[in-house]
Amino acid sequence: MKGIWTGVEKGFERVINFLFSLTGIPWATRTASGALMRRNKFFAAAVCETLLSLASIALIAWVTHDVWASGDKLRMTVVVLGILLATMKYLFALQEKYDLLLTGAKQAGDRV
Repeated sequence: MKGIWTGVEKGFERVINFLFSLTGIPWATRTASGALMRRNKFFAAAVCETLLSLASIALIAWVTHDVWASGDKLRMTVVVLGILLATMKYLFALQEKYDLLLTGAKQAGDRV
């Protein structure tokens, strides 16, 4: 069962990546990130590369505005915990990307 779910997850990820590639967003973020890296602004480059994750967190918060108006405490708790989990995952990915960019620059011999 786990193998089937992994296959479905990878297929879904490929479809999402294909749709994003049609918009040109990945190209724009890679271009902006490359320009920032050349200026030794590695944290800004990491934020730029993980911009889609940050946008998805904002979208989750925006879409769930009706939960805030409902006053249902259980639903509000679930939404808050979901947003908190997504934010923590984003911050972890941001730190990981920053470390990767900084390490790559140091190995390439750039002045950091």
